[in-house]
Parts: sequence; C-alpha cells; structure tokens
Amino acid sequence: MTLRPSSKPSKKPAHKPTMAEELILGFIAGVLSRAVSTPLNMITLRLQAQGNDEDDSDEENGLELSRNGGVAAAAKSIYQQYGLFGFWRG
Repeated sequence: MTLRPSSKPSKKPAHKPTMAEELILGFIAGVLSRAVSTPLNMITLRLQAQGNDEDDSDEENGLELSRNGGVAAAAKSIYQQYGLFGFWRG
C-alpha cells in the first residue's frame, strides 16, 4: 500500500486566541498554580516550624533531636490534623 501525497498542503494557520479566551486561560492557569503551590508551601512551613521547635526544645531540655520522616510525614500530619482542606489553610 502506497500513500499518495495530497495536492494541497493541509497546514492550518495557528489559532489566535481572543481577549476573552486569554483571560479565561490566564484565570485557569492561576487557579491551578495556586492549587498546587499552596499545599507544597504548607508542607514546607510545617517542616520549618518542626525544625525550629525541635532545635529550641532540644537545647533547653537536653533531648535528642528526632526527625519525623520529611515531606511525607509532614503531609500526613497536616491531613490527620485538619483533613484535606488543611493544605489550603491560610
């Protein structure tokens, strides 16, 4: 079976979005960006707070420094304390 080349090139011109389409796409991109970055920021803040709390209490009380397991443990802790919406708390 041989393919015949078409007589006309089938290139379509690129779609130029309208202003309304650009606004809608920008809105969607912003919402998705915040939906992903906010939970990651909450996990980062939890890890930083745990590190500061452990450093302070260990120096004062002479206790061993215990590491909880990092990102997964911080995410699990947030979920257990506040549920799914805890990742988007302000």
